[in-house]
Amino acid sequence: MERLLVDQVAALLGIDPSDVDIEESFLEFLNSSDLIKISDKLNRDCAINLNPVILFECSNIRHLSLYLAKHYEKELRGLFSTSAGHAT
Repeated sequence: MERLLVDQVAALLGIDPSDVDIEESFLEFLNSSDLIKISDKLNRDCAINLNPVILFECSNIRHLSLYLAKHYEKELRGLFSTSAGHAT
């Protein structure tokens, strides 16, 4: 999940994923409009219903990843098992 979030943030900012710090606060490098874009993309890509407010409560990629794993385990398990199946 962290990798997916890193890739989304990097794409939004136009930077290399290796330059994204998963411990850095979202508010250090994203504005509220960016956070809504990330929330919308997660909702579309992962078939979840994430309220953008969560990105303010889970202030960085690591915390958001843990939140998503806890609250959307079923949806994400299906997403990642399907992705893993296509990779083989």
